[in-house]
Amino acid sequence: TGLWSTRSHRVHVPLVTSSQDGSEQEEVVVRVGPLESEMKRAPFQFGHAVELNNRAKHEVENNWNKNRVHLIFDYLEESDMVNCISLTTESVVEQTRRQIFVHDDSSQMKYSKLYQFEVDAAADWSKEEEEDRLLRTEVILNWVHSCKTVPVAEFVATCTRFSNGECMTKEFLTHLLLALGHDKLEVAMKELNITGMITDAERADSLKVAYEELMKSSKWAPCLRQVPNFVIIGAMKCGTTSLYDYICQHPKVIRARQKEPHVFDWKWERIQKLRLSNDVVKKHREVLSLQQKAIGSESTESPTPPTLQLKYLLAFDVEQLNKNADSITGEATPSYLLGGAKVARRLLYAAGHKVKLIVTLRDPTLRAFSHFNMTCDMSGTEAQRKARGHVAGKSFEELVSTDLKELEKINVSPAMNAKVFEDEYLSKLPQGHGSHSYVGRGLYALQLKRWFTVYPRSSFHFVFLDNMSKEDELHEEMKGVFSFLRIPDSYQVEDTKRKNARKYKRMPQDMEEKLRKFYAPYNRELEKLLGCDLSHWTSK
Repeated sequence: TGLWSTRSHRVHVPLVTSSQDGSEQEEVVVRVGPLESEMKRAPFQFGHAVELNNRAKHEVENNWNKNRVHLIFDYLEESDMVNCISLTTESVVEQTRRQIFVHDDSSQMKYSKLYQFEVDAAADWSKEEEEDRLLRTEVILNWVHSCKTVPVAEFVATCTRFSNGECMTKEFLTHLLLALGHDKLEVAMKELNITGMITDAERADSLKVAYEELMKSSKWAPCLRQVPNFVIIGAMKCGTTSLYDYICQHPKVIRARQKEPHVFDWKWERIQKLRLSNDVVKKHREVLSLQQKAIGSESTESPTPPTLQLKYLLAFDVEQLNKNADSITGEATPSYLLGGAKVARRLLYAAGHKVKLIVTLRDPTLRAFSHFNMTCDMSGTEAQRKARGHVAGKSFEELVSTDLKELEKINVSPAMNAKVFEDEYLSKLPQGHGSHSYVGRGLYALQLKRWFTVYPRSSFHFVFLDNMSKEDELHEEMKGVFSFLRIPDSYQVEDTKRKNARKYKRMPQDMEEKLRKFYAPYNRELEKLLGCDLSHWTSK
C-alpha cells in the first residue's frame, strides 16, 4: 500500500519452486486477480521474472514437498523517483507496511522516519491536515452508523479495498450508491467529504471526478430493485424445505428456479468461470431496475452492477420478476450457514446488505439424527444417491464419533473464537454434498457469530421448527415471517403439510443422552446470542 506500491514494479523470480504444469495438489500454486472472488492461477516458473500488481489480491499455496524460495525486488521508473536518498553499504533500512526507517552507522544516526505512507500523497500532509482527516473519518463513520443502512465494518472494508487498489473507481462508486442510496451518497460526498477516508490521494481524486461526471451525465434518483429479497441460509434438516414452500405460497412471492442453487458454496468455482452473454446481462440489468428515473429527462444511464450479482440472478425467474414489479423472490440453501463469514461475504457482494436472511433452527440432537436418516436413505434422484453414498453402510454412532474427533482436534468449546472455528473446521469440510458434519452443524452459535461479522443482527429472522408442529402455531410463525419480508401478513398458508420429511426409528437412548450432554453448553451460548429460552432442547 501507499506511495511505494503505487509507483514501484514488484518483481518475483522463483529460485526454488515446483513445476507449474501439473496437479495443483502437488505444486506451488500462485493465484492473482483484481478481487478475491476472481483470483486465477498464474504460472511462476523457475528463473522467470514475473511482475505482480502487489495491490491486487494474490495468494500462494505450497502443496509441494519442499519450501519455496522467491527473489522479490522493486524497481522504479526514473520519472517516479521522488525524495530519493542514497544509502551506503553499511546502511540498515527497516520497512513496515506504511513507513520506512533508516539507521546509518557511518553517521551514528538513530532510526528516523523517512516516509509515512498513512496518507498516500506525493506531497506530505501536515500534522494538522492528518488530524483533520482522522476527525472527518470519525464523523463519517458515526454518520454511517446512524444511517443503519449498511454495517460500519463493511463500509470501512469497502473503502479500504478501493484505497488499496482492489477495485476500480466505478465499481466502488456503484457499491456506495447501492449501500447508501442516492440522497445519502450525496450527503457523504458533498457535506461529509467521504473522499477524506481514502488515503491514496490519486484514488480519492478519481472518486471525486467519477462522482461529478455521474451527476453531470444524468440528474437521476436510483430506483434499485432488491433481488433476491430473502435467503434462507440454514440450518440443514431444520425445516428449510417446508418453510420455503410456505413462503412461496404467498401471492407476492415468486419461486426461484431452484430452491438450493448453492451459488456461494458448492458451485462457487463454477460460477467464477461462467461467462454471461450480452442478452442475459441486458435482461438481468432490467430486472434490477438500475435504469434511472431521470428528473426532467428520459436518461437511463446507470452504474454497472457487479458481475457476480448478474450471475446470481440466473437462480431466479427473471421473466416473472419483470412481469410482476411488486413481487419478491428468494432462495433456500441450508448449507450457507455452515460456510461462515466467507460465504456471507460472497452473498453480500452479490445481493447487497438489504437482503433479508432467515435461519431455521431445531434441537441439534434431533437435527443430527434426522440428518443421518436422510443421508442413509438411498431413494431419491441419482445425484442425491451419489452424494449420500459417501456414508453408505456407516452407523449413526460411527459418524457422530468421527465428527466429534474432528471437533476435539481444534479444542472446540462454546466460548472459542468463532473465526478459529471457521478456519480450522468449517473451511475444511467437503463441498458438493451434505454427508458430513453431523455434530458440527448443530453448533449454531459459532456459525452465527461469523455471519454477524458481515451482516447486522437486524438482517436476520429466526424460525424454530418447534413452533411449526401445530397448524395454529404455524400460521402465527408465518405471520412473523411475512411481516419480516414486508409483504401482507394476513395471508394464511393453505398447504401446511411438512415437506421433505421421512419416518424413521427413534434414536438409540445412549446416543441421545450423549449428544444432549455435549450440546447443552452450546445451546446456552445460543440462548445468550439470540435472547431466547432453549432449555427444552436439553431437558427432553
